[in-house]
Amino acid sequence: MKINIKQQKVSFGSQYKICVEKNEKYYAETDFFTRNILHLYLKKNLIKRINIFKSFYFFIPDYEIELPDARRIKFKTMSAWRTHFQCILGNDIYEIYSHKKRKMSIYKNDVQIGLCIKDAVTILVGDNYNLTLDCDANIELLISFILILDNMNSRNRGNIFTIDSGIIFKEFRKFNSDWKPK
Repeated sequence: MKINIKQQKVSFGSQYKICVEKNEKYYAETDFFTRNILHLYLKKNLIKRINIFKSFYFFIPDYEIELPDARRIKFKTMSAWRTHFQCILGNDIYEIYSHKKRKMSIYKNDVQIGLCIKDAVTILVGDNYNLTLDCDANIELLISFILILDNMNSRNRGNIFTIDSGIIFKEFRKFNSDWKPK
């Protein structure tokens, strides 16, 4: 399954156009006043699906994801230097690892279920993310992870021209170039 998340920078935050298999299915936006809260909507009738809250922090933020059933789960930074993130939903452990060339691998219970590649250069628009996921993946949760990672890197907001070279430190987990979606 292919998902594209395209950020539009606006003066008071960000908006995101989210296409699933080339059909615009979701819309997301940062909160108008705080830029710390993100909302994910179904595009068809703007029904709110997920809320994302940034916790108070000194150096590295953690986030809470409020699911449609009102449960809240934590999205935590496990290693800031080697960009490893984790989220636990019930008995499932989701982990995200950043790699060279702006790639991110997404694992569920230590099995890879997705790959995200961020565009290197953007001009006059926000960041662009391309996800490839297993067909049985929890789409809304994984989109939320990418929105959080984009929010963590919000220092680039407002730039007309952005270049992202990816991580420069050693990878926490080696990139699996053989992975293919189910």
